[in-house]
Amino acid sequence: MGAKYRSMRGDKNLTQGLLDLISYINNIYPTKSMRLLEIGSYTGESTSVFCQHFESVTAVDPHNIVDSKFADGNEVHGAFCFRMKPYANHNLIRKTSNDAFEELANRQFDVVYIDGNHDYDYVKKDILNYQKLVKPNGFITGHDYEDGWPGVEQAVNECLGKPQMRFRDASWLVRKTEKE
Repeated sequence: MGAKYRSMRGDKNLTQGLLDLISYINNIYPTKSMRLLEIGSYTGESTSVFCQHFESVTAVDPHNIVDSKFADGNEVHGAFCFRMKPYANHNLIRKTSNDAFEELANRQFDVVYIDGNHDYDYVKKDILNYQKLVKPNGFITGHDYEDGWPGVEQAVNECLGKPQMRFRDASWLVRKTEKE
C-alpha cells in the first residue's frame, strides 16, 4: 500500500486522544479483558489502536465510499486490511451499522465506539441501537463531538446527555449505569 494509506487522516491528536480514552477506561476496568465494538472504521487507524489495548475488537464499516477526496471504497477496504494484518483480535463486519445491528443484536460489548456517518439521524440511530449492546457499567463512546459536527453533538446530547468525558481528539464517553 502506498504512503497515503498509512494515515489518510494524518492526525496525531487522533492517536493520543484514543490513548487518553483507553487510559481513562483502564483506570476503571482493564481493557485487555474487554470487548470493543467500533462503528465506522474507515482505514483502521483507530481500530489498530484499539486492537493493541482490548481483548477483541469488532469493527463495522461497509467500506463503500463512492465520493471521497481520498479513495474509493475498495481502496479504503484495502488500506484497512493492510493496516490490520498484524492483529488477530479483530473482526470486520462489512455492512452499514443499521444492517450489522441485526447480526449483533444478541451480543454484548464492554465498549461501543461510534464514528460512522456523522449526520444527526445516523448518529442518533447508532446510539439508540448500540447502547442496548453495552454491558452494565460499560461505556458508550465515539468521535467528533465538536463544532464541526453538529449532528454528533446534538444526537449525543439528546440521547445520552452531555458526555462525562471529552478527549483531545474530540472523542466523548458516557458510562452506562447498572440500571440502564
